[in-house]
Amino acid sequence: MRFPGFTEPWRRIRLGKIATFSKGAGISKDQRNENGKPCILYGELYTTYTATNITNVISRTNLPEDSLIKSVANDVIIPSSGETAEDIATARCVLKNDVFLGGDLNIIRLNNDSGSFLCYQLNGVRKREIAKLAQGVSVVHLYKESLKSLVVSIPSIDEQSKIAYFLQLLDERIATQRRLIEDFISLRRALLQNAISRGLSKKSWKLTSLSDILTERGEKNSAGYNVCSVSVSEGVVNQIEYLGRSFAAKETGHYNVARYGDIIYTKSPTGSFPYGIVKRNTQKLPAAISPLYG
Repeated sequence: MRFPGFTEPWRRIRLGKIATFSKGAGISKDQRNENGKPCILYGELYTTYTATNITNVISRTNLPEDSLIKSVANDVIIPSSGETAEDIATARCVLKNDVFLGGDLNIIRLNNDSGSFLCYQLNGVRKREIAKLAQGVSVVHLYKESLKSLVVSIPSIDEQSKIAYFLQLLDERIATQRRLIEDFISLRRALLQNAISRGLSKKSWKLTSLSDILTERGEKNSAGYNVCSVSVSEGVVNQIEYLGRSFAAKETGHYNVARYGDIIYTKSPTGSFPYGIVKRNTQKLPAAISPLYG
């Protein structure tokens, strides 16, 4: 399916042939300043800039300019390290010049193509391929040499712009729906809190410790079950089926076993969840889970 008027075949080409690559320079949270120059930090790709295109930059810094890296409008940024391979495959397009780009960011500067179009492709059909390029176990890394080898599909620049604009309109619609969902979540939370308060006041509910109703499963993976990860969007997933390859240690006998119905807690920050995520395991078969999970 294509927009009317476009008939030229798409090119399949390695990213290294159509772009140059560099890295941002370190900017920490405590080096931000309200009166400084605009900057983007690595962690903000998960918490602040959830849309594909970055048009309004929130953070600022007063660090010396000669120690920092400035953006050129149309730059694509993607993390160079992360908690999971799923996290690391997160691309954003910076639509402004002279924005300081923080450390742990790969910068892809395209020669003639649309950064916005490339981001949609990297975040979509190329997401699993990027995950396969990531290296590491407890912390995964994405190096520019690996990104250069990634094969992408590129139409004419006019068709790129048309597709990117259409997808941006969809993004804006999704953002509106998300705000409505957040309002409903707030309403649900308030109703639940009210029910708990009323239940406690009538002594029909009681406060209890999690240790009274949950027991940590101490079972180890001696049977060699398939290794699973915990995804923000999909819950418990088979690593190979979901990410294209395993990120597990060579030996997994010390991994924990999760069975159907178990509650799994990631313990460490993941994406926009600074206190980790909690998911119920819906896998019917037992799964091996990294020791990093509870």
